[in-house]
Amino acid sequence: MPTRLGSLALPGRVALAPWPLRAAERGVVGDDHLVFLGARAQGGVALVLTEPTWVHTPDDGAVAAIATDEQAVAWRRIVEFVHGRSDATIGLDLCVELGRPRALDDLREATWRAAFAGFDLLQLDLGADAAAALHHDWFRLVISVVRMNWPAGRPLASTVS
Repeated sequence: MPTRLGSLALPGRVALAPWPLRAAERGVVGDDHLVFLGARAQGGVALVLTEPTWVHTPDDGAVAAIATDEQAVAWRRIVEFVHGRSDATIGLDLCVELGRPRALDDLREATWRAAFAGFDLLQLDLGADAAAALHHDWFRLVISVVRMNWPAGRPLASTVS
């Protein structure tokens, strides 16, 4: 049964939670991601969420990132596959560590790259920083940075753990 998530029309009610594949190379996603996410989209999942994807390239290169143009282009290939081969929507689970010196700059750039890649939804994952962000009013600042670079018609979500 179709449903809506804000302005986003979903073809059903089943969503795939972020599932870490740890198959990236230097943060660049590849065929493993395309096969995994594409199969779920073609299998009837209405909203496919990516694995946790970092705003910076982590030291562990097997972790997905969207910190460079190369990484954004790789994600765009997957988004286009999902859109072209299914009715599913796809969202990016975007991880940010607010304690990093360039955290807000990294977030701004990653948000712009996520929009370029064509994601239908952006889900902010602040991880352990979530409670501190809410307590120190950082969350409003984070949202304002994202909103400046994320298209107004596309939904924004957040996880708090």
